[in-house]
Amino acid sequence: MTLSAWIPSVWLLLVLLVQGACVGTAEAAPSRPDLSGYLNVPLKKTSHNQLLVTVLVNGHPATFLVDTGAPHVGIEQARLAALGIEPLGGHGPQAPTVQSNGQAHRLAVINSLQVGGITLAQVPGVLFDLAAVTTQGASYGVKAIDGILGLDVLTALHAVVDCTQPALLIAPLPGAAPNLSQRLTKTGWTEVTLLRAGEHLIVGTRLGEFPASLVVDTGAGSSLLDNRFIATNPRSLSSRTYTAVGIHFKTTSARSIRLNHLSIGGHEVNSSYALVCNFADLIGSDPELRTADVRGLLGVQTLVAAEAFIDCQSDKLYFRKRRLKFTFGH
Repeated sequence: MTLSAWIPSVWLLLVLLVQGACVGTAEAAPSRPDLSGYLNVPLKKTSHNQLLVTVLVNGHPATFLVDTGAPHVGIEQARLAALGIEPLGGHGPQAPTVQSNGQAHRLAVINSLQVGGITLAQVPGVLFDLAAVTTQGASYGVKAIDGILGLDVLTALHAVVDCTQPALLIAPLPGAAPNLSQRLTKTGWTEVTLLRAGEHLIVGTRLGEFPASLVVDTGAGSSLLDNRFIATNPRSLSSRTYTAVGIHFKTTSARSIRLNHLSIGGHEVNSSYALVCNFADLIGSDPELRTADVRGLLGVQTLVAAEAFIDCQSDKLYFRKRRLKFTFGH
C-alpha cells in the first residue's frame, strides 16, 4: 500500500449513540452457507453495534473498528508510542496533514499491520483523537479503540464482512477466493452491486416510494438519514431524541424513524429503523458523495438484521429478504 495513492476522505468514523430501547423480533435464520476456503477472523459485536477486530500493529496487539464507511485506516493518536508508530514529519509545524471534517490531521505509516495472520506493509493512516469520541459514548456501551480498519485495507485483503457471525472472511490467495455469489444466492441471499463513489461503497435503496442512496457503513451502529430528505418525504418520527457522536460531529437532536418498507436493489429487506439528523454537514466537502446524491448511512443494526455480507473487493452486498418488527422504548 502506498501513500501516494491515498486520497483523504470526509470522515473516518461515525458512532451513533441510542438513548432508549429498540427491540426486534425475527424469523429463524436459514441454513448457514458453505464458506469454506476463506480465512475466518472473528469479530466482536458490542452492545452498541461496534464490530471490533484484534490486529497486530508493528507486532503490538490492538483493537480496531471494522469500518466500511472509512476509506482509510485511522489511528488513535494517544496510542502512537505504544504501537511503535511515528507521525510523518515528526511533531513539528511542517508535518504533513490532511483535512477531515474540516480539520487538519497528521499522517503516519504503519510499518506492519497484521489481520488474521496476513501482514500488510507500509499502511498509511490518519491520526485522530478517537478517545474523545468513545469517551462521550462510554456510558452507552461504546468501547475504546486503537484504530479503524478502513475500506482500503479491507479491499486489499479481499475481505468480506460477514454481519451474521460476525466475522471477516479473507481470501487466502488473491484470485483464489471461493465463488461467494453462488454459495450465498443458492442458500437464500440476494446479490446487489454497489457503486464505488470515490472511496465509499454506495447502495441504492428505497424507503417506500422514495429513492435514497446510502453509504454502506459498518462504522455506524445505526442507519442514519438526512433530515432534509425526511422533510421532503414526510414520515413518522419518534418523539424521543437521541445523540449521534463522531469525529468533529455531535448532535443531540437526532430522532428515530421506522423503516417499515426498506428495499435494497429493488428487493424488500425488513422493517428496521434509522436515526434522522443533519447529515449534510458530514458529506458537504466530498464531491463524490454529493454527485452520488447520498442521503445517509446503512449502519450495522440494519446490516445485521438483513444478515448482510459485504464483499469489499467485488463491491457486492448480499442480504436475506425477511421481515422484522421493531418497537421503541418509552
